[in-house]
Amino acid sequence: MLVGIGCGFSFRAGGSSGGFDILGSIITKFRDFPVGNVVVSLNGLVILAAAYFDKNWNLALASMVSIYVTGKVLDMIHISHSKVTVYIVTNRTDELLQHLMGLQRGVTKIKTEGAYSHVEKDMLMTVTTRYELAELQRIIRTTDPQAFVNIVETVGVMGSFRKR
Repeated sequence: MLVGIGCGFSFRAGGSSGGFDILGSIITKFRDFPVGNVVVSLNGLVILAAAYFDKNWNLALASMVSIYVTGKVLDMIHISHSKVTVYIVTNRTDELLQHLMGLQRGVTKIKTEGAYSHVEKDMLMTVTTRYELAELQRIIRTTDPQAFVNIVETVGVMGSFRKR
């Protein structure tokens, strides 16, 4: 668990602990996999190969449990894999769009009307990672503190999530 905590905070800060963590980080940049799963898979292959050659399956089983726990704890702390959809109802659409487009995320602009007030506004919708959510919230607070923001857990994303 301690190794997973250390790796998770290291990844969250933009670093790594070396080894397969670097390869896992590269793979998750291009594929939408949790980094912990990639690290568990790669380390698991090494443990299975070592167990095959040494014929010590008991040690391999204990090592696999340790690696699995490490990967799960890493994924709980390193939250860049989790996605959220953010809906922003604003009067300052153009200002907000200028800042949001710098985040390398697509933004959809939707015309809305208040049911009670019948006032027309724009709603901006974007999908981002939990890791980038704090920066997005800071941008919204500084650009339009009066904006109504709804943040929703996202189960999956199809299409072009990452701008290349």
